[in-house]
Amino acid sequence: MNIKPARLAERMMFALREGSVHGARELHGVMEDTFALVEQQFPEMDIAEAKRDARFRRARVTR
Repeated sequence: MNIKPARLAERMMFALREGSVHGARELHGVMEDTFALVEQQFPEMDIAEAKRDARFRRARVTR
């Protein structure tokens, strides 16, 4: 993959090792970085609904 979030493999391994809250926070960061990359590389693509859905689900899980 040429375009990917910074330190993707390292961050995914961290999430798997840490599990629970710390891992979930790291995965949320990866998701946000991925959204930013999609918006940057494909400005014509509307991902507003995907972002809204992901953030809504995340808010419910992290309360």
